[in-house]
Amino acid sequence: MRILGKLFGFAILLALVAPLVFGGFYFWSDITSREEEWATSSERFDRLRSVAAFDIAQYPLGSRDQFAADAYLGSGTPAILTANLQSRLREFAVQRGVEIVQASELKDDSTDNPFSKLGIRLEMSGPAAGIYDVLQQIEQSKPWLFIDNVQMRSGFVDSAQQQPVEPSMFVGMDVWGVMPRIADGTKQP
Repeated sequence: MRILGKLFGFAILLALVAPLVFGGFYFWSDITSREEEWATSSERFDRLRSVAAFDIAQYPLGSRDQFAADAYLGSGTPAILTANLQSRLREFAVQRGVEIVQASELKDDSTDNPFSKLGIRLEMSGPAAGIYDVLQQIEQSKPWLFIDNVQMRSGFVDSAQQQPVEPSMFVGMDVWGVMPRIADGTKQP
């Protein structure tokens, strides 16, 4: 009977402690995931704050016209500007020995901001050094281009096998440029 009493006491203790332990693990994992979300949101906010704090009058080149030439894709219809963007990206890739597998137009969903985004979903493959050079060319491009949603994978098979050439990298990414809008939602000339 004593053993039965001890087992019964242990079962009650386990029934009381187990939910606390599992609840603690649940809350701990929830807190750590929220910390990651907070860090990501904070990083995005800092980037947005730096863009919002940018004063055109203080542009290093000193002129608003030069700022517009550096920042915006140019003048023309969105279709023409998107086609020009796509041909520039193809030119960047060809110069670096990278193959464009697919390029497709992206639509801008936002209508409540003063800029219209024009974008290309770009999928390319080539040597890692070439891919790096293309990314660097896009980053240093004028007018300014922005990269988003990058997915990379390597064509590397196995370290035990000797590969005669550098394995290809496969990269998918969204490349965006901007143009200003006027009040009725169309592009400024």
